[in-house]
This record gives sequence, C-alpha cells and structure tokens, in this order.
Amino acid sequence: MTSKEEMVKALAPEVLEKWQKEWKKEGETRGEKRGEKRGAIKKAQEDILRFLEARFESVSPKIEEKVRNTQDIKKLDELVVAAAKCQSLEEFETAL
Repeated sequence: MTSKEEMVKALAPEVLEKWQKEWKKEGETRGEKRGEKRGAIKKAQEDILRFLEARFESVSPKIEEKVRNTQDIKKLDELVVAAAKCQSLEEFETAL
C-alpha cells in the first residue's frame, strides 16, 4: 500500500464521523422546522375555533372539520382575521 492509500484509509473514519455529525445536525434542524410549522398550524386552528366559539357560542362540526383540515398557514392567518370580522358563522364559512 502506498502512503497515499494509507493516509486515505486513516482519514476515512474521521471524515465519515464528521459527515455523520453534519447529517444528524441537518436532520435535527429539519425536524425542528417541521415541528415548529406543525405547532404554528395547530395553534392557528385552535385560535380560530376559540375565537368563533367565544363570539358565537358554538361551532358546527362541519366548520371545525374544515378549519382542522386547513394546513396552509397563510390561509389560517386569513381565517383568523375572518373570524374576527365576520358577522355570522355563515359569513365565516364563505371564507373557508
């Protein structure tokens, strides 16, 4: 074996370990971002439903299902405003 081959073999475990750490960190970062996004979606859904219940005393299962099935955070932000401004649940439902 040449000294170059020996050097590559000697460095391989260190390089692999470094890559593994980088990949793990990237995976953790992605997981955190996904978790944050899911948390923001869930909070927005809950806020909308609480707001509607506070204003109109109850929310139909149909509206609740539609709100909970909405996964787009921008749409949920729009629905928060709609929940604040609507004069009735029917009006809110048109925003869904």
